[in-house]
Amino acid sequence: MSFAIGGAHCHFPSMSKRRNHRCLALALGIMVATVWNPLETVVEAGDDSSRTFDVFWAGKTPADVQRKRGDLAAEIDFGLAPVSRNMVILYAYQAGRYPYAGPHELKLDPEWMDRHFQRLERMLDRHIPDPDFDGYATIHYESWDVLWELLGEVESDEDASARDLDYKADWRDYIEEHEPQRVEGLSADEREEVFAETYEETAREFLLDTLRECKRLRPDTKWSYDYFPHKIYRLPELTDEGVLGYGDLSHRASELNDELEWLWEEMDFISSNLYQIKYTLKEISNNKDGSYNTKEANAEFMWSNILERLRVASGKPVYVMLWSYYGGAHRDTYLNKINRRQTLEIPLLAGADGVIIWHSVHGRSEQRSFQKHVRSTLVKEILRLYNKHDIVPSEHNNLPSWLDGPKIVRNSKSAKSKSAKSKSKSKKKKKKKKDKDKD
Repeated sequence: MSFAIGGAHCHFPSMSKRRNHRCLALALGIMVATVWNPLETVVEAGDDSSRTFDVFWAGKTPADVQRKRGDLAAEIDFGLAPVSRNMVILYAYQAGRYPYAGPHELKLDPEWMDRHFQRLERMLDRHIPDPDFDGYATIHYESWDVLWELLGEVESDEDASARDLDYKADWRDYIEEHEPQRVEGLSADEREEVFAETYEETAREFLLDTLRECKRLRPDTKWSYDYFPHKIYRLPELTDEGVLGYGDLSHRASELNDELEWLWEEMDFISSNLYQIKYTLKEISNNKDGSYNTKEANAEFMWSNILERLRVASGKPVYVMLWSYYGGAHRDTYLNKINRRQTLEIPLLAGADGVIIWHSVHGRSEQRSFQKHVRSTLVKEILRLYNKHDIVPSEHNNLPSWLDGPKIVRNSKSAKSKSAKSKSKSKKKKKKKKDKDKD
């Protein structure tokens, strides 16, 4: 499929593999760069009343808190909202023996992978105890990147086991000390090519072997890594000056994702996050610290990132991971109404299959605060999403049997009012009957 945008001819060779609504979403989404009312445009053009869309709750309780107080995240109640719990997030320490210091640790210890798989099996028995679990599981490995180009140059005096972010330096040291024949007699540029090639090969093997072992142990579960593809807000080094997100998907950032085709093929779905890092306002009067943006800019950022995920997914499910708080300068502040609605609505309109709501519950007070937010805000927004767009959860979204059809529930105030009126009428009828009997 190919089309022209702003005079430039764009071609997506694997487009025929995707569902029709994704093709439409991709074409319309790239128009965000020139059409500054993307939401209204796509709602009208992409209406599909038969579409399914899932909302997952995948909250986590830290291990130390869980030992003392139980799984606080599991107790969060979404009431009548069609929220599935069929999504499991495994942090790095819950998914085997992750080499936090870098892939060089895998080479320095010949028994690393054996111990990694042993721990992985124990952790899956604990966190996914049902061997026939047919939901979704995503692994949170994010300390180091799999591509050499995306690693920073960090200097450190600590040893090779330290978590000090000097992944390139540690890998160069490993090769020069333990496999010097690989770089002997080479120029500086040639040596760097060897470092990059060997690093990426080791990182790739670790990610693939881990994913394949997970599939062997839980064959009915769908598996993914939630760190890929990366979220981009503004990264001119890999796009261009002024570009938000991945732009029109033609920049270096997208080319790097193409180098991870082996990963997209092995993963069963895409689940990387799209946490909000800017506080969105209708109008901005003062943005000296750069922590605010407009609805249009935030929509462009989100659309572009989602469309890139749809592109690399090649028809596999795409779920966007969300957080009810901001990152960056407004961290620990609940999303405002604009951001809250955009995080739910734009994934739907862009063609994603659903969203994953994540939150880490560290104690009872935080649990009470988040539960209050869920009841007063999130539930209403989720119900509004399903009712407004006439969509339904997919069959794997475990819902009560009485929940049938796209119209999930009446407005709560209206329902209460009708219930009160009904009770009042019933009382009046009983009173009339009593008076009649007396006569």
